[in-house]
Amino acid sequence: MNKDNQILDYLWDNWDSHDLTIEKLISLANEAVSEETQSEIWHLISLKSMKNTALHAKQAIESGSDKSFIHDNLLFGYGFCNDFKRRDLNQLVSFYNSHIESKPNSIISMRCLIEVLSENRRHEEAKERIEEARQVFSHEQDMWEIYDTWILWCEGEKDKAKARWEHLSENNPDNYLIQLMIAESYAKASEYETALEKYEKAFNAQHDKRKIDPLICQVKIYDILDKTDKALLSVRRIREVYLNDYGIEKGCEVDVWKNKEEILTQSLEKEQLTIELS
Repeated sequence: MNKDNQILDYLWDNWDSHDLTIEKLISLANEAVSEETQSEIWHLISLKSMKNTALHAKQAIESGSDKSFIHDNLLFGYGFCNDFKRRDLNQLVSFYNSHIESKPNSIISMRCLIEVLSENRRHEEAKERIEEARQVFSHEQDMWEIYDTWILWCEGEKDKAKARWEHLSENNPDNYLIQLMIAESYAKASEYETALEKYEKAFNAQHDKRKIDPLICQVKIYDILDKTDKALLSVRRIREVYLNDYGIEKGCEVDVWKNKEEILTQSLEKEQLTIELS
């Protein structure tokens, strides 16, 4: 077994262990040989760093700190940044413009650039990149159509946008990524009921070792809609995927969903008790 395989096996066995610290991951990244393995490790480092930021900020706030920068850290750790001075999307645009020049065949870089431009309401630039992507990555026409349709939605053509998304969904019933992107579009548009349906289609488009991203998104939407019973079902499905697809019964990530299940169960019991007493 080569070094990278040993590292990947170690990560697989310990990925949710408290012993797999950022320092340990950095050490493993330096030992890894292939770019793919290094990328996997740096991804884990980024995720753990974000999680640690949120954890420590939350602890600080709960211990009495009420400084604005601590609250900023909590928001950032949970992936939210609405502070104009910190949210430097132009830096991202500049980076990806330059990166695409050096690596024109990177489809993920093109996707990131289009997403950042769209988020920054630089729609004309986004459209230009979408047209370029259609030429360079012609095998992913439906993907670029989804991005173009999001701009259509933002420009107020909501009925046309919905019609396009539905057409793309019907034409790609077994395409996980396309269904997921359509679901994300509906979720961003606050069309939650339709988003739930598309997340379900995305999840069902998978087979072995299914990703739980669609189920996580369903839990979040059910929380927004205050549908505790539905959220509980999705959490239980997540735990089933961990067990049935990956053979994982315990660990940090499993504990997160176990705790979420307990919270939802208690909340549902209180709701039912309130109904009985009313």
